[in-house]
Amino acid sequence: MFNLQIFKLILLYTTLVTLVGWLFFFLSIESRGFRFYKGNLLILRVSLNKIKIKIEK
Repeated sequence: MFNLQIFKLILLYTTLVTLVGWLFFFLSIESRGFRFYKGNLLILRVSLNKIKIKIEK
């Protein structure tokens, strides 16, 4: 049950970050906007890895 709650939280967080990322991507389709979106993905990946490590411990 606890794992399911964490999974839902991660899913919600991922969806939110993706939506915000796409919003910024569409607002500025310049290379700056794209770099910002890629940076967000990197931050998300790092934070997800940290969460995974915490769950495994």
